[in-house]
Amino acid sequence: MVADKQSQSQNAEMSSQIAASDLIDVSYAALSSNDGFQDIIDGWDNYIEILHDPPQAKTLLSKVRSHIHRAKSLFSVLGPPNVVDPIFSEIQRSDVPCVALAAGDFVIEANLAAQSEWGVMSGERTSFDWLRQDSISQVRQMRASLKSGEIAKPQILTVFGLTSKDFQDRATESLAEIYSISHEHQSDAPIIIRALRQNWSDDTEAALRNSFALTKSEVAVARAFLETGNTEIIAESRGTTTATIRKQLKSIFAKTGVSNQAQLQKLLSLMSSSERRRMRGQLADWQDPLGREVKIKDGKGRQIAFTFMGDKNGRPALLSHGSITGYVLHPVTQDRLKRAGIKLYVPCRAGFGHTDPFMDMTALEAAAHINRTLLDHLNIGPVPAIGLISGLIPLVYQAAQDPKIFSRLMVIGGCVPIFKRERLKELPINSRVLLTLQREAPHIANLAIQAGFRQVLKHGPSYMVRKIYGNCDTDRQTLRNLSTLSLMVASSKMLTVHGPRTFERELPLINYDWENDFASCGLSLTVMQGLEDPVFRPKHAKAMAGQHKDYHIIPVKNAGQLVFLQRPEQVADAIIDWISQ
Repeated sequence: MVADKQSQSQNAEMSSQIAASDLIDVSYAALSSNDGFQDIIDGWDNYIEILHDPPQAKTLLSKVRSHIHRAKSLFSVLGPPNVVDPIFSEIQRSDVPCVALAAGDFVIEANLAAQSEWGVMSGERTSFDWLRQDSISQVRQMRASLKSGEIAKPQILTVFGLTSKDFQDRATESLAEIYSISHEHQSDAPIIIRALRQNWSDDTEAALRNSFALTKSEVAVARAFLETGNTEIIAESRGTTTATIRKQLKSIFAKTGVSNQAQLQKLLSLMSSSERRRMRGQLADWQDPLGREVKIKDGKGRQIAFTFMGDKNGRPALLSHGSITGYVLHPVTQDRLKRAGIKLYVPCRAGFGHTDPFMDMTALEAAAHINRTLLDHLNIGPVPAIGLISGLIPLVYQAAQDPKIFSRLMVIGGCVPIFKRERLKELPINSRVLLTLQREAPHIANLAIQAGFRQVLKHGPSYMVRKIYGNCDTDRQTLRNLSTLSLMVASSKMLTVHGPRTFERELPLINYDWENDFASCGLSLTVMQGLEDPVFRPKHAKAMAGQHKDYHIIPVKNAGQLVFLQRPEQVADAIIDWISQ
């Protein structure tokens, strides 16, 4: 008997040593691996059951703790990674105005130069008032070609800047190139519009001589023509006649294959701007994609940012965003809410976007404080309140603490308490491991989040959206649609404004057991439950409804977690009916 116990103890120690060795290796390898977040998740998934056995968990964690802290400190001093996402790479390596567009004219991303010079913002649906009418037609033609599976050749567009689009001052027109790129995660090809700016160099001159056999004198005339576009000015600067310059231009036309001055301008702009592709530009800071952000201060001077959707003079309601959902509803939903006279106020929670982190509070406490401060500022309430997936949790928490703040509750997408171990075990791997680590070993969950944040910098903000929400065919298909993904990403990027700390504080919120709060708050809850939801599963929603008479389910067919993007008409109708009750 004693020998058996000794043998079991030795085996447990050996298993613990093997596990510790593997997990230490994973922690350090994540610093340089292609996907450090997934490596950490997969590594801990192999040993996650140990964390449910307190003696084994204590032994294992004691062996890895110092290494976890060391790996975390190393993550914090690493330089920024090279951007590999094709869309964000294209935008970031342009020091001239550059935007990426999805079908439906949604702006996936715009760099700082495009935001300041063209007035284009990430996440908006652009009206193209910064393009000349014939250029808008070219954009439409390229999108149609891509949709039909044809090869879309790069083209040249004419752009009006912010100062000229109001007055149509042709003297301030400039050129831009338009082309498409491929993306392995998307079903539709993004379109890039990038300004053409002069960067005349020795390489430009060599290309003109080698490709078109231009003489040294013709190269000089070509450069002067690009810079001035005026034959008289060129003739004066070169000490010759305009007739001579026109003769040289005709020779350049013949050699380059262009037929007029406008075509030559475009060719020279394209060639002289190619060098700028190697220059690094600056991505624009996150902004409210709705363009309606308002910032207020609480009693201690801390900033709270909010925006709205729907009718600016409509009946008020509150929308609480999830951790990675963002807050922008589908345009169809927004339009119907506007026509129905409903105004959804959307505060950014603590550490999201331009709201301060509120580090002296938990995420739940801060959310309650922000909601109360906003409603007091607006002098409204009680109001109907809607959560996007996990955005429901802080609403239920607050309703139990502050019974008169909300009149009723709704959640778009499933949401049930997942604190129970049997429910955790059913979750997809990334959610299961991350939430288990947050509960049993928060410092390791934070290491995974740091690795994930680095992957977001490397692969773009859609990386984490796909990791957390790509768990069923319906949701994966939604995320492959660039237009709907751009809606979600545009506002979900607010998660990264203050670094990884915001999401570290969000995990306890998602893990929070809110069932007792719901039972005590006395409010009705309407749940738009996706019947294919792989996280907040329909069977658990039915169990909640069976235990709580105020938990009402609206089943949504052919929908997973991302109901608000998958069924915009049904979502709008449900909100309108619910508010009208």
